[in-house]
Amino acid sequence: MADRRIPFGRATLLRAALALGPLSGGAVAGVIVVDVSGAGDFTDLLTAVQEAADGDTLLIKGPGPYSNFSIDGKSLVVVGDPGPAVVGPIRVAHLAVGQRVVLRNLATQPGSTGYVVPGIDLLDDAGTVWIESCDLEGGGGLSVHHQCDPGGNDLPGTPGLTAVGCDPVIVVRSQLTGGAGAHWAVTEPFYSFHTPGGPAALIQGSSVAFSECTLQAGPGGTGSALCGPPGIGGDACVLTATEALLSGCTLLGGPPGDGIGAVGGDGLSLDATSSVQRLDSSITPGAGGVDLVTEGGIVDDFVGAARSFALTSPLRESQSGTLAIQGVQGDFVGFYWSFNGGSLPMPARNGWFVLNPSFLAGPFLLGAITDPGGTWILNVTGPNLPPASEAMTFLLQAYFAYPGGVTLGSGTAFTLVNSAF
Repeated sequence: MADRRIPFGRATLLRAALALGPLSGGAVAGVIVVDVSGAGDFTDLLTAVQEAADGDTLLIKGPGPYSNFSIDGKSLVVVGDPGPAVVGPIRVAHLAVGQRVVLRNLATQPGSTGYVVPGIDLLDDAGTVWIESCDLEGGGGLSVHHQCDPGGNDLPGTPGLTAVGCDPVIVVRSQLTGGAGAHWAVTEPFYSFHTPGGPAALIQGSSVAFSECTLQAGPGGTGSALCGPPGIGGDACVLTATEALLSGCTLLGGPPGDGIGAVGGDGLSLDATSSVQRLDSSITPGAGGVDLVTEGGIVDDFVGAARSFALTSPLRESQSGTLAIQGVQGDFVGFYWSFNGGSLPMPARNGWFVLNPSFLAGPFLLGAITDPGGTWILNVTGPNLPPASEAMTFLLQAYFAYPGGVTLGSGTAFTLVNSAF
């Protein structure tokens, strides 16, 4: 990770990246515009996703709301333009190695109580899933107890995010919210059923990097009761056979619902086969919960402050945007870029390298942060795309060098769009 100074001014760094872009197959995409007003190619997001070719970019115009959608074994970029675009629950499944799904500027709408699906469900993805600037909310729980069937079919609130068998998953600057638990009264106020709140994230057999995210678990079900199952708050993050990074994150266990013995949810829960690397992240359980439940899992704490790196996206040719950097005064800042993500823990660099090294450009050196508060805002202008190109998406990650060390910052997904769209 040693610095290599590149003889380009800051204004030409994106142009240098574009010069290398065509060397990677699949980097150049077609563009599909989805607009409920009828001004785009489709008004329905689900249909647009189904009709899109592998590698296409979908620009979602206006807030919507739009439908749920599912991406199965196909590389796509789905971005609110400018966002947030309100959509239904999302599913991304069966990505092969080398495939990539980028989701940015989206907000899932879980629907009414009883709509028991996660905000986003990831399944068996060997390719990259990159989620940035999204608000992912799980659906509310469901209680269908009745006097003739006390066993019932109770369901807790659902997670904001589930991932099973996925590597890598990168989640940046996003809000994950578990759904609320449910309540059903048998003989109100004396006996009623409450279901637990949903976790913000429920992850199994995966590698997931969270940067600058808030994970808020759902509250337990509410409804007065002197006896009956209490409404327990959800856990903020539950990991099974998973390796995870928490950098600059806030984890909040769900508050307790009603019922005797109701307690809040835990903050972070991991089993003996899981590990977490943590930098500058806070964990707060719900009332009566526990901040950290390891069950033999490993938690390593890195030292220092998390660093941030965010680029306006989508950006059109010749359009003005910003590169927002947050570090520490005196940091020397540079970045790499790639077309695909990765999940390489680098404890000596206080983070994970979340880019795929198989096609990696950089490092590009930007310079030193001079602001005492560590904030550095750079104005950028979208460069021209290669001829006949409609869109390209790059994944970038910054590094921050200072006397005695280096800290890897958060990544950002940058989509450059032809000015015709």
